[in-house]
This record gives sequence, structure tokens and C-alpha cells, in this order.
Amino acid sequence: MNETFKKVLIAIGIPLGIMLLFLAVPDGFFMVGVLALLVPFVYLIAGVILIFTSRKKLGQVLLISGGIIFLIGFSVCSIMLSNMNFH
Repeated sequence: MNETFKKVLIAIGIPLGIMLLFLAVPDGFFMVGVLALLVPFVYLIAGVILIFTSRKKLGQVLLISGGIIFLIGFSVCSIMLSNMNFH
């Protein structure tokens, strides 16, 4: 397995694992939403900063991971909103 792919899986797995743990507690759904919004932007900022330093591979990993987490959060949010009735 590629070393970059392993790092991407770790960078995705940790926040998603924490989000799953928050789903187990009452009213943890709000925290999952906050994390789904916060983590991709933090990864984006950190990735862009690292791209311009000597740690280019880690910056790429964070950018890819942030994008994947953003897609997961956006798809879950859109599925939840499509099932809501606003009448």
C-alpha cells in the first residue's frame, strides 16, 4: 500500500472515528455537525501552509483528507435535508 494512501486513511479515520463516538452520547449530533464543518477547513488551512514549507507531502495529505471529509459531511447533510418536511 502506498505511504501517502496510508497517511490519508489515518487523517480521515481519526476525525470520523471521533464523530462516531459523539453519535453515541445524547445530543452529540450537534457536535458531529460542528466537527464535519470545522475539520475540513482546519485541514485546508494547515495543508496550504504546509504546501509552502518543506513538508509538501503532509500538506497534500491534509488537502486530500479535508476534501474527502467535506464530501462525506456534505452528502450526509444533503440526505438529511432532503428528508425534512418544511410545510
